[in-house]
Amino acid sequence: QKTAYEIGVRLVGSEMCIRDRIADTLHIARWTLRASLRCRFFWVWNIAIWLVVLSLQVFYFFDFDGDGQVVGEFFISTVGLAALVNSIGFQILFTMKQRRGGVWSTLLAASTRPGSLLAGLVLALVLLQQCIAMVCAVSFAVAIEYANAPLASGVWLAHSILCLEIVSLCAAHVAVAVVFSETWALLFMLGIYVVGHLSETLYRSTAPGGQVVVDLLYCLIPDLESAGYLGGRDTPIPGSLIANVAIGSLVYTALAVLVASWFLRRAASTRNA
Repeated sequence: QKTAYEIGVRLVGSEMCIRDRIADTLHIARWTLRASLRCRFFWVWNIAIWLVVLSLQVFYFFDFDGDGQVVGEFFISTVGLAALVNSIGFQILFTMKQRRGGVWSTLLAASTRPGSLLAGLVLALVLLQQCIAMVCAVSFAVAIEYANAPLASGVWLAHSILCLEIVSLCAAHVAVAVVFSETWALLFMLGIYVVGHLSETLYRSTAPGGQVVVDLLYCLIPDLESAGYLGGRDTPIPGSLIANVAIGSLVYTALAVLVASWFLRRAASTRNA
C-alpha cells in the first residue's frame, strides 16, 4: 500500500511538473510573439517580401518554356530568404539582446527551466515564420490566378516542405545563438543557410567514401535543399516525402533544444559557482 501511495505521489508530481513546463513555454512564446509584433523591423521587411511575392508574375517574361518553373523557383527562394532574415533579426533583437541584458538570468532565477525558455523562443519564431509563409502562399496564389499563368505542379508541395524546413532552421539558429558569441553566431547562421542548400551538390560531387562525412554533416546542419529543388519541378513527387521531412524536422528541433538547454544550464551553474 505504501508503494502504491508513493507511486501515486510521483505520478501526480510528474504531471504537475509537465504542466508547469508547458505553461512556462507558452507564456514565453506568447510574450515573445507580442514583442515581435511591436517591432518595426518585422513589419517593414515582411511587407517588402509580400510586395515581391505579389509581383512575381512579372518573371514569366523569363519563363521561355511556359511551364511556370522559373516563377515557382523564385517564389520558394523568396520565402526562404524571408525566413532567413526573420530568423537572424529575431536572434539579434530577442535571443542575444535579452541574454546580454540579463533577462534570461532573471527568468532562470525565477525557476524557469532552460528547456522551457528555449522551447518558448523556438515556438514563437516558428509561429511567426509559418504565418508569414502562409500569407506569402495565399498572396502568390491570388496573383497567379489573376494573371492566369501556368505554374509547376511541385510548387505547393515544395512550399509545404519549406515550412517544415523553416522549423529546423529556427531551432538551429536559436541553438547557435545560445552556444556561440554574437559575431560567431551570426556567421554560423548564415553558414547554416548556405551549406543547408548544398546537400545534393556536395553528395554528388563527393567520392563514395566521403559521402558518409556529408551524411554526418547534415545530421548537424538541417538539409534545406529539398524545397528549392522541387519548387520548379513538374514531375510526380512521392507524398511520403513530406512525412519524412516532418519527422526529421521534429527530431532535429527537439535535439537542438536539448543541446542548447544543456549548454545554458551548464553556463548558469558555472556562473553561480
